[in-house]
Amino acid sequence: AALYFANVAYFENAVLQLERENPDARYILIAANGINLLDASGVDMLWNLAERLRQNGIELAFAAVKAQVAEVMERTGLTEIIGRGNLFPTEMAAVDGLRMRADSRPAPPAGEGRASA
Repeated sequence: AALYFANVAYFENAVLQLERENPDARYILIAANGINLLDASGVDMLWNLAERLRQNGIELAFAAVKAQVAEVMERTGLTEIIGRGNLFPTEMAAVDGLRMRADSRPAPPAGEGRASA
């Protein structure tokens, strides 16, 4: 499926709902193997979403990004915004990598590190 102007709001709302329902989350992982097209609206939404989540202490990560989508992410600078370390070749690699990171990263004190939504 495409992540483009017609469905970016739905995608963004789904991710933000995950954030609201999981206030202690430190990572949100997108299994991207189903995304085969990323247009300018999708890039803008992901850019803003990654920055917003980061301000709230959450890293946005992607697994199994298809080559054509990875090329768009690279060309537009989205890869740098998300962080190369947050792009994983498979879902299993992402889960393992993020779990290792979470185990070694101290949790913020209660009530800190999260901006109100």
